[in-house]
Amino acid sequence: MLREAQSKVTTLLPAPISRRGDLPPSIKTRHRRKLSLRKLWTRLHCPKLKSELNNLLRRIFEAVRDLRGATWETTIDRAGENSRKLNQFWD
Repeated sequence: MLREAQSKVTTLLPAPISRRGDLPPSIKTRHRRKLSLRKLWTRLHCPKLKSELNNLLRRIFEAVRDLRGATWETTIDRAGENSRKLNQFWD
């Protein structure tokens, strides 16, 4: 009876989606390096570390942008001319 009541009032949320899970190893490696650089810069506040961190951030951003663009183009190519097929990609 208690479980029944709980299931009626409980709202199930979708599992969180990690956007890093589908990244290639090269970008994941850069991300780990970014985390360690940021941690080090937070302690030392060295200008050289900050510029290295900023350069790394820029390279990661560009790599992810290029990857997402290529993935999107592949998705569109797979859908072809059929617009109904394109709608299936969102389900």
